[in-house]
Amino acid sequence: MGAAKGCVMNLGLGRLGAAVSMCAVVATCLAVSGAHLRYLQPKMVAELAKAASQVEAGSLEEADARLDLVLVRGKVNISLDTARLTIAERVAAEKAFADAVDMWRQELGDDVTFQVVPQEMAQVRFRWSDGQAVGGRCAGHAVWSRQVWRAGEGFRSDLSADVELALYGSDGGNLPQESLVQAAAHELGHILGMDDTGRRGDLMGPVRPGRPVSQLSSHEREALDALRSEGKELAQVCLLQRLSMSW
Repeated sequence: MGAAKGCVMNLGLGRLGAAVSMCAVVATCLAVSGAHLRYLQPKMVAELAKAASQVEAGSLEEADARLDLVLVRGKVNISLDTARLTIAERVAAEKAFADAVDMWRQELGDDVTFQVVPQEMAQVRFRWSDGQAVGGRCAGHAVWSRQVWRAGEGFRSDLSADVELALYGSDGGNLPQESLVQAAAHELGHILGMDDTGRRGDLMGPVRPGRPVSQLSSHEREALDALRSEGKELAQVCLLQRLSMSW
C-alpha cells in the first residue's frame, strides 16, 4: 500500500531535442542522493527514480502519475478534527495549522495548495489529542500512503494521511503556540516528502518547547528544492515527449 510512518519550457526542440532533453533529465533525476537522502523520504526518492525510468521506457502516463506524488500537484484536501477540544484548544489548534500552511506558502509559493475541507472530502486528516504528548513523547505522528495504480488505459495516483498532534507536553503542560505551529508544519513536511532528521534546529527535527523552529534549515531547503526541481524538469520532458508525438 506504500504506507509509512513519521514522528513529528523550450517548445522548439523538435523530436531529437526532446529525446536529448529526456536523456539528460533521466540522468539528473537519479542525482538526488548523498547529502539529500537524510532529509527526504526514501519513498519519494524511489518515486522520482521510477518516474524517470517510465519516461525512458515511454510510459508517460505512469510517469506523470508518479510525478503527481513527487510534486504534490493539485490541491491537498485536509480536514481538521477539533471536535473533542475546548474552545480555547480549538482556537490554538486551528491557528497553529493556519500558520503552518502560511509557512509552507512562503517556502513554496503557489506550487502546493493545502485546502481545508469537510472530513468526508479529505485526503489528509488532522486530529489534535486532548491528552498529553502523542505516544507519551511525540508532538505529532503521521501515517501516510502514496499509491499509483492502473485505471483503465491510464494511471492514477493517490495521497492520503492521518495525522495526530498533541496540545500538551509529556509533563502535562501546554505546548507553546510556536511549538504547535512547528508540529503542524513538520507533519505537512511529511506530506511533501520530507523525512525526520533527528537534528535540533531542523523543521523536521524534534519539537522542543521554548526553542521552536519556524522555517526549513538550509540543508532541508536544498534537499527539497533538489527533489522538486528535478521532478519539474522530468514533468517538462513528459510534456515535450507528448508534443513531439503529436507533430
